[in-house]
Amino acid sequence: MLAVDKRFAEDEMKRLKRIGVLATREYRVVRLGRAVLIPLKTPIESLVGDIIVCVCEPRKKIETKPKGFSSYVIVGDIAIVAYDERVKGREMEIAKYIISVHPRIKTIYAKILVTGKERVAKLIHLYGEKHTKTLYKEHGLIFSVDIQKAYINPRLSTEHIRVANEVKGHVLDMFAGIGGFTLHISAKGRTEIVVANDINTAAIQLMLESISLNKHRLKTPILVLNFDAANLPLVLKNAFDYIIMNLPHSATRFLETALKLAKCCTHLYVYAIGTSHVEVLSLVGGALNSVLKSSFCSAAFRDVVRVLDYAPRRYIFRICILANCIDYNCDTLRECT
Repeated sequence: MLAVDKRFAEDEMKRLKRIGVLATREYRVVRLGRAVLIPLKTPIESLVGDIIVCVCEPRKKIETKPKGFSSYVIVGDIAIVAYDERVKGREMEIAKYIISVHPRIKTIYAKILVTGKERVAKLIHLYGEKHTKTLYKEHGLIFSVDIQKAYINPRLSTEHIRVANEVKGHVLDMFAGIGGFTLHISAKGRTEIVVANDINTAAIQLMLESISLNKHRLKTPILVLNFDAANLPLVLKNAFDYIIMNLPHSATRFLETALKLAKCCTHLYVYAIGTSHVEVLSLVGGALNSVLKSSFCSAAFRDVVRVLDYAPRRYIFRICILANCIDYNCDTLRECT
């Protein structure tokens, strides 16, 4: 093994790989204080480290990947697989494969479906400890998660950052869940306030725990609400520059609510499921036209972005709508840009 100061370890490993003496496929890299112990196939001189003789820790054998199986997500120390025909009857085979690839996983669940307004998952325990609460890290933030009580999708992590880099002013996260969008937006510090709402009380409690865990990284104030989104106009004014509507199966049902909360020029980020840009534009456009007939607003589509795969040939899209609504708090009418 080669003992290297951790400051130089990454560059030294790249050099060792280029000359063909790196043995990380067979043995594990070990971190010991400020030192990093790098396994070698043969001793070699190094300007940044010293050769030491010790017993290398072999890598655990990775099980053969089950045929036809590929879909699972990692949330903290929990793995979640979709419970379909590729999993039924092969639970232990799949569990052994996941553990061999991710030895830090402590438990594995299969998700059957997500139900109800609170988006709660129905789970089957497949392997390991029977716990559903864990800590999940995403782009430097720590989230308190309970996969049985609140919805979580790690594949949205990139979308959280994309949106956090775009929004500004007053932001409403209408279906905030455990706070994926909310906390990243606050951490960016581009906004004046983020109002985070969800109907699921358990999700709200988890979000509050996450706010506490990340209090030194959050820059924008967060107001947390626990309401049915349809009732938000009863407690909030039409004061929002951006409204995030991440409820892909039914966000269009809340377009009228969103327009009541919009000001002169508000961006609505509506998430929907479809097979193509054309299909989701038709879906959201039809719902929007119906609402506009009875409102004092005009609206136009700004863009459509495919966010991630949902099912074979079906995807989640983000549709950005620019709404120009009467703002009773404004003395002058301004043009949307």
